[in-house]
Amino acid sequence: MTQQPNQPSDVKQDDSVPGPDSSAQGSVGIGMSGAGTFVVSTQPNAGVEFEITPTYRLAFGSYTAGAAAGSRGDRETGGRVLG
Repeated sequence: MTQQPNQPSDVKQDDSVPGPDSSAQGSVGIGMSGAGTFVVSTQPNAGVEFEITPTYRLAFGSYTAGAAAGSRGDRETGGRVLG
């Protein structure tokens, strides 16, 4: 699914989804850039609405994929985040 900015995403779960009383209960959510971003526990016959309001920042420096870039910069690499 491709989501437009500032538009809610609705994830619908049917009665086959394991709930809190099951050891097979899982998680449902949405991801960005191939990573789970917003996740909640599964619940039969439920819907979950995620409203995405991203904020973008420009970062520069030497970062490892998946590493958090703090607004004060990375002390080890000297990176900075502008935004």
